Amino acid sequence: MFKMKTIILSLLTLFLVMSFASCASDTTRDLPVENDNSKVFLSVSINVAGEDSKTTRADDDKTFEPTPFGGEKGNGDHKGETYERAVSNMSMLFFHSDKTDLTDGETTIDRVIYFPTVTPDGKRTLAVEVDPKFLKDTNLRFLVIANVGDLSDYRGRKLSAVRDQLITDVFKRTDDATFTKKGELSGFSAFVMSSRGQSSLTEKTGSGTKDDPYLFNHEIERLAARIDIMPHVQRYKLDDKTHLCNYCYNVTQTAGTDIIGGFVLEYVRPYNVLTSKEYVFRRTATDASLANLKYLGLEEADGNKQNTNYVVDPTSQDKSLASFNYPKNTNENWAKASYESFYQTRDAGKTHSYSSGSRASGTKPYDPETAYYILDYIKENTSFNNNEKYATGLVFKGKYYEAEDWDAAKKEPIAGHESKGKDKAYTYVIRHSDPTGNGTTNDIMHYGIVRNNIYRVRIDGITGKGPDGMKITLNVRKWATYTHEETTM
Repeated sequence: MFKMKTIILSLLTLFLVMSFASCASDTTRDLPVENDNSKVFLSVSINVAGEDSKTTRADDDKTFEPTPFGGEKGNGDHKGETYERAVSNMSMLFFHSDKTDLTDGETTIDRVIYFPTVTPDGKRTLAVEVDPKFLKDTNLRFLVIANVGDLSDYRGRKLSAVRDQLITDVFKRTDDATFTKKGELSGFSAFVMSSRGQSSLTEKTGSGTKDDPYLFNHEIERLAARIDIMPHVQRYKLDDKTHLCNYCYNVTQTAGTDIIGGFVLEYVRPYNVLTSKEYVFRRTATDASLANLKYLGLEEADGNKQNTNYVVDPTSQDKSLASFNYPKNTNENWAKASYESFYQTRDAGKTHSYSSGSRASGTKPYDPETAYYILDYIKENTSFNNNEKYATGLVFKGKYYEAEDWDAAKKEPIAGHESKGKDKAYTYVIRHSDPTGNGTTNDIMHYGIVRNNIYRVRIDGITGKGPDGMKITLNVRKWATYTHEETTM
């Protein structure tokens, strides 16, 4: 029986007697086989980014940093919701290459193994008997794509065709998607996931017997990103039936603390939501020429936590080729626009681990320092020039009250003046890497949405009546990619 520090989705793999073109070098490990007819057993465990174990790096979710840090670690990790890491089906694609970076585009996919169902029991690994010669091939590698159905027809295709594959739907959202009382979304499923790195058949543990099979590990990550909202203020009005919630803020002068009015937040909606296709596998580059393009590349940062490379989407070089839902508009038009009920502000019933040294607890279910709700899921959207016209941002829509209609002490409209509020919208462009808080569009990845990241947006107040009056602190958290270090048989 397995004893694991993390939740893993353990998957059967590799059919009996798989025949591949041989790359004759042996592994450094002496396999327990005397001849080619000996029986060898192996298993593959897929580690989904987003663990809920206290032993994972999700414990990095301890503080709310003052700025979004660049690089692969960002502002720490955060565990995913159960439905966000569910794997219902998956395909494993096998190929031969002496390269580990997917640049061998002319090689072919030798075999595809499709698993139509995946048991969500993370404490079970099913061992499968294989030809021992299979394990001696050090140039045999594989990739994984999950939640897209059967990819068996990829067999025989060039690696380049699979590597450069584009996908339109990176998750499913039902027409009646809604939210729970705890600030969780419902109606979302089938989060597409793919390899976080290329794998070779290097066994992690095991002796190759049926009771102790060779275990191989592999990490996959979501293609989607997530946006969280921290209202960061006490609730003004909560509908107990719908758990829709309005939040109230004093509005101060542009330069100073004098209160000039108030704002009741009613809707938050992302804009420039990319609808164009996304690469199945992540890629990075250091400049727009793509001369040093890296497949399955990771984000890199300097000593100041500023990104030093770009994450590349299919339209990063020319964002005019991209298509968007809710393309960037003027704040005046957004103030008059109608909004889906889905984007109504809701009960911030979830909490992250710590904030400002204060832990949320069951006795204090709503703590403005820790409370947040999940707003939505979106696609990767990056560029090489940080053009704000195409950058993903947020619209904050609500009612603005002049000082004579606003009770600054109670942070709500004066009784009897509720109808005096005027429609108003503020906007905020989502940063990806701005470790100083004073970065510019000249900085690499200043704006951007990157897969498998959580963009947690905290509202710190409102200053002035201008379009950029919403004061925001943003943290970029990774959906807890973690490779377990301990498995006992």
